[in-house]
Amino acid sequence: MGLFKPAWMKEKGSYSRYKKACKEIRKISDPNMLKEIALTAPDSGVAKEACSKIKDRKVLGEIAIQSNNSFLSELAVSMINDDDIIKKIALEAGSNGGGSFATERITNYEDLKEIAIFANNRFSRMEALKSIRDSATLIQVATKDKESEVRKEAIKYIFDQDILESIARKDLDHYVRQHALDKISDKELCQEIINSWSDEQKANTERVRKWKENFKNRSNPPKGKPGCCPHCGVRLAMPPQGVPSDSALYCGYCKRRIN
Repeated sequence: MGLFKPAWMKEKGSYSRYKKACKEIRKISDPNMLKEIALTAPDSGVAKEACSKIKDRKVLGEIAIQSNNSFLSELAVSMINDDDIIKKIALEAGSNGGGSFATERITNYEDLKEIAIFANNRFSRMEALKSIRDSATLIQVATKDKESEVRKEAIKYIFDQDILESIARKDLDHYVRQHALDKISDKELCQEIINSWSDEQKANTERVRKWKENFKNRSNPPKGKPGCCPHCGVRLAMPPQGVPSDSALYCGYCKRRIN
């Protein structure tokens, strides 16, 4: 590269430096060189400029899989119109956002089931689950996926009471157990399941229940409660210091006057 670094290798700086880097990139036609710039340029704007010049779908797919920048990964995915490459990204991308963005583009049901089970990152698997109603796939994910967040997502779409009971009894994660328990309609069975838990499991799940209740109360406070909007019930922010007491104040949510 010579004695001096090219402009695209320098840290993000002035707008003139960015323009100089973009000017250098416009002279490059080699897709592999553009890929290197997209993946290694310290300035994300320069990286996007390099990515936008690439026409080779396979190279764009490699960027979507390898990049640590979610915006760059999504840009690469948006430039690809090959279903096989989109599926490859959904299966192989890390936690950079490219995998879930690619999964949104997939319409083949069998591909979505494969992604829900085998994708490398949980965001792709969770995105795929939103479109799946195949009970065998949902049960497999809800009982065997290594990530508790993914198991919880699968439980959203399971209504078989026997399966939910099994998960509520056996899952090692207290959030997942509580999630399954909340979907069981037989309250006597729910109490029996709770009684079957160890003391540690009961304590952990009770903490989850209280957290959910507190969060619900914070998100939806009753109307008329002090500190809440009298119209919609949303908790109000304190007015800035120095605001005269007779000034009109409005709820930031429903926009109605509160004084």
